[in-house]
Amino acid sequence: MNKKRGRFSRVLLAGEIVILGVLVFLIFRAVRNYESVPAASAAGSQAVRSAELTASQSTGSAASEPAESAAVQSAESAVSLQETVLQPVSEAASVSSPETLTDVNALPAGTVLAENQIDSNHLESYFISNEIAEGDAVYQRINQKSYRKNDNIGLSDLRYLKVIFRDFNNQIQVGEIIVNAKLSDDFLTIFQELYQKDYQIRQMHLVDNYWTGDGESTDTASIEDDNTSAFNYRTATGSSNLSNHAYGCAIDLNPLENPYVVFRDDGSGKVYHAASEAYIYNRSSDMPHVITHDDFAFQLFQEHGFSWGGDWNNPKDYQHFEKKVS
Repeated sequence: MNKKRGRFSRVLLAGEIVILGVLVFLIFRAVRNYESVPAASAAGSQAVRSAELTASQSTGSAASEPAESAAVQSAESAVSLQETVLQPVSEAASVSSPETLTDVNALPAGTVLAENQIDSNHLESYFISNEIAEGDAVYQRINQKSYRKNDNIGLSDLRYLKVIFRDFNNQIQVGEIIVNAKLSDDFLTIFQELYQKDYQIRQMHLVDNYWTGDGESTDTASIEDDNTSAFNYRTATGSSNLSNHAYGCAIDLNPLENPYVVFRDDGSGKVYHAASEAYIYNRSSDMPHVITHDDFAFQLFQEHGFSWGGDWNNPKDYQHFEKKVS
């Protein structure tokens, strides 16, 4: 009889120790998470009381080992419940930041990017040259608009570039432009260096976004929106000859701030866009986005063998850089 009582006492003591340990653990967790989930401590306490009740009911039974097992299982359930209920609010409410992009080829021009989406250690991956094939998405956009089958320039002679740049709000923006295939490396290098220098460009879309029915008036519409562009199969302004834009060998950069100006005999200048009038005579390098010989863009294009329309006698085309190809 004494042996049975001793065995029962040991089992009861073991059960009480388990319950005491659970209580200490739950109190610790409840205090730590009190501010996160106030209701969690009540749930944990209910679970503990359930465990205590199971152990208490088991003491009146001769089957002491099953009672001990039931108490332990109930205690484990209490711990599991406490861990489930007491999840920190901060984890549940956290919002992931934008992922770093590997490239921008799939993004439409005009997309604004967050600073942390760009991997500054691999900038070259954001400056991409793509071939244009008959029937592809770019071809569908330009066919019978800026591009028409002709004897002077074919699709294989052109490249569609995707780049990033700083806009006038200093935000990172995706840009697109079509250039001559032989100059694509020059353009990619120039755009990457402009980006690294935080050089600002208003926007960069294909002229086809402004299509009016012909290349000349489309160019006017594109400039009116201060859009930077290159390829457009059209004649030169005021001429019947093909423009270097028709070959993808010329670019117009921030055209409203850097207008095409025809000077009259009296020295007065004429521009085709009212927003450009303030930039006819005042070509100070201190003015934002004005291209002069001191401008970083001028220096870059000159290094890569481009000539500048601002060096022409009359007219002057301050937006225009071009490079001949053989």
